[in-house]
Amino acid sequence: MYQLVLYNESKEIIEVLKDLQDVTVKNSDVFWNGGELRGIGSPFIVVNQDVELNRGDTIDDNHIQLDQKESLKDKMTQLEEMNKQLQGVVNFLLEI
Repeated sequence: MYQLVLYNESKEIIEVLKDLQDVTVKNSDVFWNGGELRGIGSPFIVVNQDVELNRGDTIDDNHIQLDQKESLKDKMTQLEEMNKQLQGVVNFLLEI
């Protein structure tokens, strides 16, 4: 279970969506079992449900380091990023 935490530039939490299952992240879109939020315009993190965060709280760097977005990227985005990395290695090896 995860929670989606949206915050503003001054790191004040503006919204917390809790009890999210099967979360997938693609750029500024977050999908979960039974819902989605697209085009998120503010900074956000996806953290485990056991992290205690509430609307109005101030988020700190320790919370931001708990962000799970990278591990929750959709498969196509993961494959595209891996492909770019592999292409860079091949180019380096071929001295292109």
